[in-house]
Amino acid sequence: MILKIERSWGRDPGWFSTLDREQQIQLLGMYRVENTPREKLEERPDKRALIMQRINEYKNQDRPG
Repeated sequence: MILKIERSWGRDPGWFSTLDREQQIQLLGMYRVENTPREKLEERPDKRALIMQRINEYKNQDRPG
């Protein structure tokens, strides 16, 4: 993935490793957003809804005592 990022920016191999960590993280995020198919993003479950569902299940379960 790093080589693809370097190529997309028209840079030489190794350029990515010379960047600050914050810049690396930003470039990795941008790459993932730009190169993840929309269908794949829509397949992912809504994490907030999943967490809320689990919280509600926990609250509604029968507890001894």
